[in-house]
Amino acid sequence: MPTSRPPLRPIVCLSVCLAGGLSLAVLSGCGSGNRADAKAQAGPPKTYVETSLVQVREIQPKVIAVGTVLPVKTSVVASASSGIVDKMPVEEGMFVREDAVLSELRMKTTDLDLDKERYILKERQSELELLETGSRPEDVAEAEAKMLQTEALYKTARRRLEQTQQLHQRGARTRDELDEATESTAVAEQTWKAAAEVYNRVKAGPRKEEIEIGRARRDTQQKFVEFLEGEREKRITQAPFDGFVTAKHAEIGQYLGLGDPVVTLANLEQVEVMALVDQFDVKFVRLGDKAKVRVQGNPPIDAEGVIVKIVPGSDWQSGSRGFPVYVRIEDNVSSDADSEAGAPKPLLTEGMITEVTFTGAPITATMIPKDALVRTTSGMEIFLFETEKGKAGEQGLAKKLLVETGLSEGHEIQIVKASPLPGQPPVRLDRETRVVVEGAERLNPLMPIWLRPKNGPAKAANAPPQPGKQPSSN
Repeated sequence: MPTSRPPLRPIVCLSVCLAGGLSLAVLSGCGSGNRADAKAQAGPPKTYVETSLVQVREIQPKVIAVGTVLPVKTSVVASASSGIVDKMPVEEGMFVREDAVLSELRMKTTDLDLDKERYILKERQSELELLETGSRPEDVAEAEAKMLQTEALYKTARRRLEQTQQLHQRGARTRDELDEATESTAVAEQTWKAAAEVYNRVKAGPRKEEIEIGRARRDTQQKFVEFLEGEREKRITQAPFDGFVTAKHAEIGQYLGLGDPVVTLANLEQVEVMALVDQFDVKFVRLGDKAKVRVQGNPPIDAEGVIVKIVPGSDWQSGSRGFPVYVRIEDNVSSDADSEAGAPKPLLTEGMITEVTFTGAPITATMIPKDALVRTTSGMEIFLFETEKGKAGEQGLAKKLLVETGLSEGHEIQIVKASPLPGQPPVRLDRETRVVVEGAERLNPLMPIWLRPKNGPAKAANAPPQPGKQPSSN
């Protein structure tokens, strides 16, 4: 029997299929390689940025600090005596004029003592006037009459003595009668002399020493009365100046000791705003300069004052590094302060929180847009657009600088110091330096960058931000 063979068509078909598949694979591989080569030739996408020129110009430093309103003149008015409060005519918030009564202690025993000593003073005054006036004419006449009377008696006794002596010589009178006549004459003589001295004394009036003694007694009593009046005044507490009662420390019936507080009084016609200025900014604050003060509100309150004190010491023990600066505001009362309708109305009151703006002398500063700053973990940095040699003006390299900032003005900020990376030459920021203001957060040092054309690619076409970088919010 003839041998039979299997048909060849299926094998041929399989061979054709394998050959066709291989050819497709080869063709497919060739096409993929061409696209990779094209992509490699095209390179990575361009990084577009926007730049701005550095500004070197004069700026006027402005420092803003938070302040507190304080009265220029304030006093805790204390009691100058001790006792029970009998009157208390003031309340917190009241405006009082100078010498107005703030409190009064009980006065009954004080007034009684004072009345008694005033009567004694009148007595002393009358005694002095009597001495200073001298003898009355009636007294002088009386003394003179007594002197003349005793003189007449003396003359009579003298004549009798002479007669008795003559009679005694003739033996008509005894020795006893003579002695008696002699003694009577001597007594009459002394009586006449005493009356004469009284007359002379009355006629001359009081002695100078007596007048001085009377005057001293009067003055001593006068001082004692003044002392009691002063003690009485101490029991009445009066306002030392015009002001507002900001605190009340006593009530009627309360016992006050010597030196105990009665009220706290504040004069708000002049106020000072105490602001704490940072140690980096205090150099821009000068004595005598004006400063603007604002109190936020609806509407806000604006005022202007003069810097009167700069305290060269901070409260560092409590952690503060701010230096107290005092701004004085004059005429801190409303326009109707002197009206008869009521008390003055202060513009700023004690304890208000304010915003104080200090303006320093102009300085020359290097300014860049705040958008150019990139905040990193190592500090602030910026990128400069540095044109490559032999390249068009639209292409350059990103040059990284570490910077320290200073004052800000609007959308710009001062560059105090700019340091290149290690190994890089120093850079001087001038008016021809271009700084990257858009896209800086996506840059690495010395990478190629292109200026974005006005109608060029959208900002979203740039590469994503590099890790660890974020734009500054200043």
